[in-house]
Amino acid sequence: MKSRGSGNYAGVATTTGRGLLAGVAGTVVMTAFQKLIDMPLTEREDSYAPADFAERVLPIHPRTTRGRTGLNYATHFGRVEDPGGSGVA
Repeated sequence: MKSRGSGNYAGVATTTGRGLLAGVAGTVVMTAFQKLIDMPLTEREDSYAPADFAERVLPIHPRTTRGRTGLNYATHFGRVEDPGGSGVA
């Protein structure tokens, strides 16, 4: 029998890892759906809101379209790990 307060750190780490993996997987699925189905059907252009946010709060300002697209994806997927969620990306 475990004593009180000893905790189950392996269980917490496993649960946290599963939660992060589920968050990343959900973001990938939602992004793929948006890019491959939603945007072509609605004829919408890419949103650069995540990159706009990153440029406002970080000293990062890409000079090329490719750099801005990379920043957009990095911000979009990096936000998965933000449990509070700023609601921007």
